[in-house]
Amino acid sequence: MIKATKPHSTTIPAAALVRMSSDDQEQSPEQQRKELVKLAERHNCNIVDWYEDLGISGVDTKKRDGFQRMLKEAQQGKFEVILAYDQDRFSRLDSIDSGAVIAPLRNAGVRMITVAQGVIDWTTFAGRLIYSVQQEGKNQYLVDRSRNTMRGKIDAAKRGVINGIGPWGFDREFYDPAGKLVHRATWGVRFRKPQGWTVKIVPSSDPEILATIRGIFAEYLTSDCGPRMIARRLDQTATPSPMGGAWTHSGIAKLLRNRAYAGDACYGADRRGKFHTVDDSGELAKSTGRVRHGTASIVVVDSHHGIIARDAFDAVQAKLAGRKMTNLRARMSDYLLTGILRCGHCGGRLGGSRRSKDGHEYHYYVCRSHNSNGSCIGFAMNAKAIEQAAIKMLQEKVLDPSNFERLRKEIAEQAKSRKSTSTVKPKQIKEQIAKLNKQLERGAANITLVDSDDVPAVRKALRELRQQRDALQAELDAAATPAGESPDALADKAIQNAARLQERLQSGNPRDVREALRAVYESITVSFTKENTRFRLKRVVAEFYIMETGTAGRPR
Repeated sequence: MIKATKPHSTTIPAAALVRMSSDDQEQSPEQQRKELVKLAERHNCNIVDWYEDLGISGVDTKKRDGFQRMLKEAQQGKFEVILAYDQDRFSRLDSIDSGAVIAPLRNAGVRMITVAQGVIDWTTFAGRLIYSVQQEGKNQYLVDRSRNTMRGKIDAAKRGVINGIGPWGFDREFYDPAGKLVHRATWGVRFRKPQGWTVKIVPSSDPEILATIRGIFAEYLTSDCGPRMIARRLDQTATPSPMGGAWTHSGIAKLLRNRAYAGDACYGADRRGKFHTVDDSGELAKSTGRVRHGTASIVVVDSHHGIIARDAFDAVQAKLAGRKMTNLRARMSDYLLTGILRCGHCGGRLGGSRRSKDGHEYHYYVCRSHNSNGSCIGFAMNAKAIEQAAIKMLQEKVLDPSNFERLRKEIAEQAKSRKSTSTVKPKQIKEQIAKLNKQLERGAANITLVDSDDVPAVRKALRELRQQRDALQAELDAAATPAGESPDALADKAIQNAARLQERLQSGNPRDVREALRAVYESITVSFTKENTRFRLKRVVAEFYIMETGTAGRPR
């Protein structure tokens, strides 16, 4: 029995931790609660709060809101003991990862008692060793189960069985070991398949869902509408979406590419296994823990009855590929103001877009916010017109030789003004910087000697010293005119740089022209007004970089 650490307490404040990892343990939470109440009575504990995470794996501690709240409140001194049914209800992390979680609890004087293992002592060598050995076993159980589960999924995929509930528009039929149809589950309805039963997907029994899917494919194939316009039309006609929310262009594009609608079973495009995944050859492999998106590594053609005819599906794929190459993924080199143009309505960036009409191809800039979520007014502006205007403005306002003499006078006046108004004393500043550097060196060398509780305060003090030193260095740099950099020399540099920009503009090479524009313009913001169905240009605001020495700086 754990004795109370507070001399005047009659019971020990405790946290009760309940975790269930899957629907297979529907009775587990209630059973855990009953056992924890008994455990608290046996060890003279008073449960001050319950922390529960249901349907979450023991290795996903960051996703466990109850667990994270418990860790935070443990360090606030809310309780002294954690009660759990089993060590694996606390976590299934391996011994290294679990150490990062346990250390703050041990430092806060918090211990753990479980129904299965009894008192767990993190303060002794023997206690830590026993806990670590058991924890490795708990973690290995998950690794082994992951490997076996993934092997089963890969085997099923190679037989043409689609894992999970399948794509929208398909029901699942379940057959007993004798091959008799026993149950049919509509899309979205979960049903646990008994051992020995088999399952296959079939087109939905809901004619409206089938009509919606076939209508999407037919509209994309026979009209000029893309996924965005199709999504907008479906929303306008209040056509129900798979999840009941608004239709999105990404959802339509994903539906149009899904080979299941043509009758093929695919697996391995999205790889997100914690411990194991499927590799490019369709075999079992260890997972890196990162989500990967790509093409399916396992494909079984004609594994089930499709909803869309094969020739129609193939025609849609060909159109999608052509649209991607000619419109949606326009090359940056074709658009000189990419990264410079901004929308005056939402602040978003404008990107290049191509449109074909009557055998001609037209280039535009459109707001990316409108393209991604429809949040902007959706204007499009002729790419050639705005690019020519930007080049003309650059040549007239910056690169015209008549401006060079004014530039020379302006640089000379600024240099004279800085010299007459400067109060900086370089010698004193250099001495202060040297003093701060010595303090930083001593602090960095001694940080390992201070008590661990004082480390955060020492690091904060060192950070403040660095900030003081950097501020003094910036002041010193700003006050000094570099050796050999007289006002005339600075003016010559700026003029030479302007001449190089002019050469780039006149080269006719799109890359050179784009680099020249990006060297001078920080941004060009355009705003439009909408009159009936037409857009009229309202305002253009151009911000230039200052180029005193040929380098980009803050906008004028």
